[in-house]
Formats: sequence, structure tokens, C-alpha cells
Amino acid sequence: MVRYKTSLYIGIDYADLYKQGDRVPEYESLFVVNHDLSKRFAEYAEKILLWESYYGIGRCIDGSYWKLHVELSDGAEREFVGENGKPDDFDEFVIKFERLIKKPLSYRGGERYRCTLKRLMDTGKGVGEDGDLIILFTSDYFNAKNVDPAYSAEYEVVCQIPEFKAALFNYDGFVSGEPLKIYPKDCYTGDCIYRGWMLTPEQYKALYDYLRSNDMFLINTPDEYNACHLFPTARSYLGSDTPESLCYKNGETIYWDIVNKTFNKFMIKDYVKSVKETNFPVFFETPVKAKEMRERISEFIELRGKLFTGGIVLKEYVDLKKYGDKTNEYRAFFLDNQLLSLCRNSNQPETCSSVPFDFANRFNGLPSNYYTVDFAELSDGKWIVIETGDGQVSGLSPNQYLFKYYDDMRRLLLD
Repeated sequence: MVRYKTSLYIGIDYADLYKQGDRVPEYESLFVVNHDLSKRFAEYAEKILLWESYYGIGRCIDGSYWKLHVELSDGAEREFVGENGKPDDFDEFVIKFERLIKKPLSYRGGERYRCTLKRLMDTGKGVGEDGDLIILFTSDYFNAKNVDPAYSAEYEVVCQIPEFKAALFNYDGFVSGEPLKIYPKDCYTGDCIYRGWMLTPEQYKALYDYLRSNDMFLINTPDEYNACHLFPTARSYLGSDTPESLCYKNGETIYWDIVNKTFNKFMIKDYVKSVKETNFPVFFETPVKAKEMRERISEFIELRGKLFTGGIVLKEYVDLKKYGDKTNEYRAFFLDNQLLSLCRNSNQPETCSSVPFDFANRFNGLPSNYYTVDFAELSDGKWIVIETGDGQVSGLSPNQYLFKYYDDMRRLLLD
């Protein structure tokens, strides 16, 4: 056995389950975790899964492996010890273990989770060959048969879910006008979710049409993609819960006297993004002069380059509440008109107030099957919507638990 310096211990008391006539099947353990990963799992289990009182979790015990301790029906005890030779990826460990959870069980006066152990069999099939949903990722620029490094963690999690099928396509070549190539070739047909970099409306339609002609069906039609990806379209669904804005199609005349009457401060974006990571001003104060602003608009379009989308959006600049140097922002993913996840999105402290759930969940009916809504806290403590996005091209929040995100996706779409 290969041993490590620290480990995670998970103890499960099955005494009450046996009284109800349950049996514990054999289980082949596959997991080893190191000290840092075991602490992350313990924190997640205590805060999210509420395993604290029902499952014995030790952050740092003596020994070097994790072990699953089971009391058998005849009173004997058995330990299953991870010994596969190297620490498994944390997400792989947890998503496999989460699958053991079946249904709530009343235990010692409170609701806990019942756990059933399963034998993990080697079927000889490749990952996802019998899955029900295709997750299509962008491939690596240098090797189209490898996943883009920015999405490698998500890809690895998807590959651990039997109900999903992972595939890749040549994003960089495709957006440059090359024919679409999918890897593995001729691998799958069926429903599909794209996870990757942004596409213009024209590029998304081309991807959608190509996949459809090959019996792969993206979760959002082009119109549904545009509904939340393009701000002017999304703006009509947000009402007074988002700052004031003026939208102009590319080349349309901007009347700056109207701008001066509308805003005290405003920022410049296109239909999708701003240019935050440049020297371009974060906001402008009115009154502004037309000649200067025409030059600024040209500068903005040049900075966006090939990524410039749709036209110009002039958006009211609002003061966000600061916690140190961080704002308090949350990102919600909605899937099939249900809240899939709601996570801190600006690396703000955990002590910050949370976006009210009732407010966040008001936006579960936008005309898209998979989309995001971003929320921010104002300096006066009120909450607003700052933008929306298509879920397929929206990044997951920092420190988001990938296994939980994709397992919840599986549950909402396939259970």
C-alpha cells in the first residue's frame, strides 16, 4: 500500500439501517486524498451535505489513506481502504462518493442522508459511451484532440458521470472559418450542451446548424442564445431591476444631448462585454462632448477588435458596495427554468451578505433553457442585476464545486 502523510476518514454507522432490514453490498474503494483535499471535502460535507452528525468526518487523522468504516449486520466491522497508488483528483473522489447518497433518512430526530454502497464494475466501455447527454467542449489550440486547458477541470468531472458524454471541437479553427471538426469522430448523437468560449450570434448559429444536421441538438436555439447573451435583448426582461441603459446598433447615430439628460455617470459596452482590463475609462461623467465621445467610441470598437458584437450600449454607472477592495457579486445559473447554482462571483469574503434568494429566483423564467444572471450589491445595500449571459459560454464562479454543479445538472435534466 502506498501511504501519504495525512488523510480523510469517513465513518458510517449502519446500526439503525440494519434494524430496518437493509443490507450493505460490497464496495470496492477507489479513492485516496491528501491533506489539502481532505480538508476541502470535510468543509463541503459539513456545510453543504450536513454530514457532520451522521457521518464521522476527520480532517487530519493519523495515517496516510482514507478509509470507509462499515459496521456489518452481524456486528462485525469492516474497513475499505483507498490504495490506488496516488491521490485522486478531489472532484473525482467526491462526485463518485456523492453518488452513494440515495434518499433522506430520519435519524436521531433530524433529517440526514442515507447512504448505500455500490460495487463499481469495469464494463470495458469508454467514458460516456452509453451516456444520455453530450457536453461539447472547446479543444486545445495546439491539439484539437485535447480539451482546452481552461476547461480541463470541467471536462474531467464530466468524464466521471456515466450519464454524460464528453466531446471536443476545433473552436479556434471554427471561428476562423475552418470546417467544424468533432472529436472523437462520429461519436455521438442526441441532446447537447456547449461549454466553452463565447461565440458571436453568427458563429453560434453556424455551430447550431452544423450540429443539428448531424443529429446533435444544442440546448439553446440561436434565438434562445441571443436572448440572454445580447444585453439589449435581455434588458427587456429585467425591468427596473437593472441600471438604465441606451442601446445603439453598430453604426447608428448616438445623440449625446440625450445621453447627457439620461445619465450622471455611464459606462460603454458592446452588446456583450466592456473592456475592463485596459486603460479605457471605467465610466464617464456628464455632460460629455459629442466630438470627444465619437473618438472614444472608435477607440472602444478598436479595443474590442474581432470580439466586438452588435453595437454600443451606454449603461448607467452605479456605486457598488465594497468589502475591502472587493465588490459583492453573485452568479446564478438557471437550467430548464430552475436555479442550478448561486455562488459568490467576485472573490469577496464569505462574511459578505448574500443576494436574497427570492430576488435571485425571480429571474427563473427568461426565454432560454440555460443561462446566467449576475447580481451585485449596491452601496446602499440594495441588490440589482448587472448582466445576463448564455449558460454555455458563462464561466463558473471562483471556487465553485464542479462535481456538485454537474451532478445537479444531471439531476435536473435526466432524473
